[in-house]
Amino acid sequence: MEAIVDASAVRFRPILMTSLSTILGVAPIALAIGAGAESRVSMGIAVIGGLVYASLLTLYVIPAVYTFFSSKSASVSNLEAAGIDPVSVTTRSTQPETETHQG
Repeated sequence: MEAIVDASAVRFRPILMTSLSTILGVAPIALAIGAGAESRVSMGIAVIGGLVYASLLTLYVIPAVYTFFSSKSASVSNLEAAGIDPVSVTTRSTQPETETHQG
């Protein structure tokens, strides 16, 4: 978990600067500035939208998903270290409990 936080802090600024510089470079195309630019507006909007979407994925979603899966992996590793079979734990928890009637 500490590695994820450290990597996120170190990579945040370079990713943001690269994305913003590209977005600002494409902005004149999206804003239809210049002669004959009307035909390229949709391309500029698509490029900017894709960069914003990819930046959000890179900065927030991917680290969150990685954290989720690494915590699941750590819990399985802890079970294995304790000598417990993780497969038996999951099958035991998913089987419905049966009631026994004495009568």
